[in-house]
Amino acid sequence: MGVRRFAFPEGGDLSSLLAGVATRTPLVTDDEVRVVRTLYDTFDWRIWGDDGLLEHERPDTPGGEGHLVWRRRSSGEVLGRLEIDDVPRFVTELRSGRLADRLAPVVDVRAIEPLTRLTTDRQTLRMIDDDDKTVARVVVDRSTVVPLDRPHGTRAEPRTLQTTIEVVPVRGYPKAAKELNRLLEAQVTLRPQAESSAVEALRTNRRRPGDYSSKLALELSSTMTASEAWCTVLRTLLAVMHTNEDGVRHDRDPEFLHDYRVAIRRSRSVLAQGKGVLPDAERRQFADELRWLGGVTSPVRDLDVELLELPTYDTSLPTSLRGSLQPLADWLQARQRAAHGDLVAALDGERYRELLAAYATWLDHPGHDPRAPEAAHPSSAVAAARIAKAFRRVVRDGRRIDDTSPPESLHDLRKDTKKLRYALECYGSLFPPETVRPIVRHLKVLQDCLGEFQDCEVQALSLRTAADALLAEQRTQAATLMAIGHLVEHLDERQAEARAAFNRTFRQFDTDEVGHLVSLVRDHGRASLAASPAGREEH
Repeated sequence: MGVRRFAFPEGGDLSSLLAGVATRTPLVTDDEVRVVRTLYDTFDWRIWGDDGLLEHERPDTPGGEGHLVWRRRSSGEVLGRLEIDDVPRFVTELRSGRLADRLAPVVDVRAIEPLTRLTTDRQTLRMIDDDDKTVARVVVDRSTVVPLDRPHGTRAEPRTLQTTIEVVPVRGYPKAAKELNRLLEAQVTLRPQAESSAVEALRTNRRRPGDYSSKLALELSSTMTASEAWCTVLRTLLAVMHTNEDGVRHDRDPEFLHDYRVAIRRSRSVLAQGKGVLPDAERRQFADELRWLGGVTSPVRDLDVELLELPTYDTSLPTSLRGSLQPLADWLQARQRAAHGDLVAALDGERYRELLAAYATWLDHPGHDPRAPEAAHPSSAVAAARIAKAFRRVVRDGRRIDDTSPPESLHDLRKDTKKLRYALECYGSLFPPETVRPIVRHLKVLQDCLGEFQDCEVQALSLRTAADALLAEQRTQAATLMAIGHLVEHLDERQAEARAAFNRTFRQFDTDEVGHLVSLVRDHGRASLAASPAGREEH
């Protein structure tokens, strides 16, 4: 049984209401306390999306002990509790225990950031049985909230939230909580309240729960022309870049740069597939500029990935070598800081500012180009043709790979699969989901295999480069070099396993089922073109 919650009206007589309830069942009133509560989540709401709520609670008294509490949003169940005064940026920095160990897979590499803060006057009334044992609780919260992330130069005013009354069950005594709920439901001044004061506080913030996800949320309309759809996709991707830019600049966590770079890569792919849809000169110009921007961001991302791999590297080492990678970690961190400084300088530069301004203006008014004959065609017709073409290329190039093919052939195929994946993600809403989703699911398995093959090669090369640099700088010991050698050997073995798995994985993608699904997408597009004025003119 979960927490039941009621809203108490402003100006009502709360003392009289609670006194009235106390005449019907034995309640013991504890002293009222003031609690400072700070709510945390990742930028993309991973805790919220997992039906969780993470808050740091600290009594507003000198010497009061703080606790980090992780609750289930839907039921109020406490999933973990940790005594701590200061909340670190990353879950990995928390003291090992139930909360940290269970929360880590939810949050992964993202920072946990403060979202808003409440000052709560809390009164607890305990329902007791004949043995003076607490069997249920009534918790009254009166909260004031001030958002933490205030826009520069503005002053956020405190806001008083609705007073809430919660019935919190005690494990093993469900009947007691039901009795309290029945008594409170009978009070005409109360109404059921779906959200806690913590959730209401989040909604008063400048951000809203779930307002950002790394998953691309696009709802294109079949009534759009190809030009309208292409520009809509590109504007959405530009917005993703803007949303993540502050996190990139301040290096808040590695996923800001990852999402920023994915938006760049998707944009470049959409521009490439926009031949015949968008004005050619501008399409090529912005594709070139985004290629430059992608190159600027690459060094930081490569180093981020290497640093993220270090804990896994360390645990894969023989016991005698564990802990010997610290010189490598120090070297990577120094290079990452320098590369990040170069990236921020580029983002502060005139070329970047001019790119964003000109690109946004063009997407709002792309203009007409007679060399873009498909601009006025139905969006689904052009998108279906692009998806079918990308699919044919993946199948063609994949079938050419055999046991004698060089590694570059698999790297090129990985690029082909990315282009197909981006087309399905960007234009997929134009087609029935039961057609598109299975294609993506099968494609993802193939991409994982190809990604493992390439990642192992890249990581092994990076480790060899690092070992050479550490030797040249005389900053390492024999144990570190032995550890790096062990890791390179392990990566080579993993790459060989991915190479051996390729043929089987590709055959699982290159099937009649997947081909049929792509043909359904293609037929859907052809039908929309035939029914359009542009299609009738062509015939």
